[in-house]
Amino acid sequence: MILYVNGNDICGGAKCINNYRVARDDPKYTGSANKSHPENLMHSFGYYFSKMMGVGMRSEATVNSNDDIYDQTIKFVDVDLPRLRSYYTVIVIGWSPGASGKKINQLANKLKKLNIEFVFFCTQEPMPTKWKQSFDNLLDLKSQENCFLTWCHNNGHELKEDRYPDNKAHEEWAKHLFRLTIENQ
Repeated sequence: MILYVNGNDICGGAKCINNYRVARDDPKYTGSANKSHPENLMHSFGYYFSKMMGVGMRSEATVNSNDDIYDQTIKFVDVDLPRLRSYYTVIVIGWSPGASGKKINQLANKLKKLNIEFVFFCTQEPMPTKWKQSFDNLLDLKSQENCFLTWCHNNGHELKEDRYPDNKAHEEWAKHLFRLTIENQ
């Protein structure tokens, strides 16, 4: 049983408990390059969400582009997941501004065919209102209020450098996602 999280550095908990975006910014973890800073990752929404669900977590959320997020998730589903033999998998992805609606639809439809549960959200900007979404999702991807950073602001969470939620915001976002997941089962 596993929760797979992908997205930009915000999704990896960047700066949520310290001032490091990625591991290489910290002299203790320079060998980890662009991976999420391990201390921040342990306070990211993915970590809290996995604990609430009682499953393990794998995160590839870091300084990825939307194309990298898509490619890494496809690789995870096609190559890594069969080796893990996980009987229950949930995929959570936070898309950065400018995500390809076509790729999001393709990925969602692939996951749906494989009976893999997923939750997609936008981190900063919603998808264009003219985009035709071809799947059901717990959050409206065209709503600014459902973007992670807007949600943080609307719920009284301050952002470091107007971009990075703290660990409390990550924990509350995880609770929000958990409630949505439970309500829709």
